[in-house]
Amino acid sequence: MTQIGRIGRIGINSIGNSGSTGSSTSLSAIPNLKSLITTSASASSVAVSTSATGGVIRKTTTASVNLLSKILALSGGGTVAADASTAVDLTRIGMRLSAMSSYALISSLLLGSGLYLFAITPLKVGDLKLKSDDSNGTSSGYFSNETMYKLERKAIAMFTVLITLCCATSLHTVIVFNVMNLYANTALGQGMDDAFIAFWFAPAMRSLRKTAFYTFAIAIQSFKLSFALSVFLKSDGKHRWIATGTFVFTMLISSFAFWHMVGLASMHIFHN
Repeated sequence: MTQIGRIGRIGINSIGNSGSTGSSTSLSAIPNLKSLITTSASASSVAVSTSATGGVIRKTTTASVNLLSKILALSGGGTVAADASTAVDLTRIGMRLSAMSSYALISSLLLGSGLYLFAITPLKVGDLKLKSDDSNGTSSGYFSNETMYKLERKAIAMFTVLITLCCATSLHTVIVFNVMNLYANTALGQGMDDAFIAFWFAPAMRSLRKTAFYTFAIAIQSFKLSFALSVFLKSDGKHRWIATGTFVFTMLISSFAFWHMVGLASMHIFHN
């Protein structure tokens, strides 16, 4: 007799022998569970009474598996196959899907911030105002107006490329993680555990999740660089260098901490 068969037989015997008021009251508090257990117990009793001695163990085990499958389905533990090899832990899977939703949420914030930054940052040199202290064309900053003109043109070009990269990668991350989360929840909600396992652990899905994380990291770094360039383009005079330099210094420290954290996670969590 297998372990599942023994557990199911104990549960069926306890149901058959529960004639006291306390037992019926506890089952009546969960009417759906009571009906499922009663149905499975009846099926097992019929199998035992109508089968020959040689077939009792097999049929009782099958009925016990059905009993445990229905109980686990109600308790959030997924379904149980005859060999118990395709059971899904819904609690841990829910945590994994929630983490995936967090990636999509952060990417959505990056996408919205990137679009707003693109809208408020001047993208034409003519929109920038260069102030001169004297008639010799010396800028109020550290360079001449001609030099600042060239720097600002390059800064605008770099900003346009980086903010476009930020929006494109964050949009890809949002779509991939949200749609994958949608499909996974659909399969689990319909009790299609085998289909969920086949979908989730498919090599193509593993590769897609890894690519989406890379685009997530690219979106973060490109947004930081775009913000630094936006500060440079929206400021003038000497304080533009102070503001830009302060942000770049802070961004470098933040990026070092971020990639250190990613490296630790890759070593200890996502190593397999």
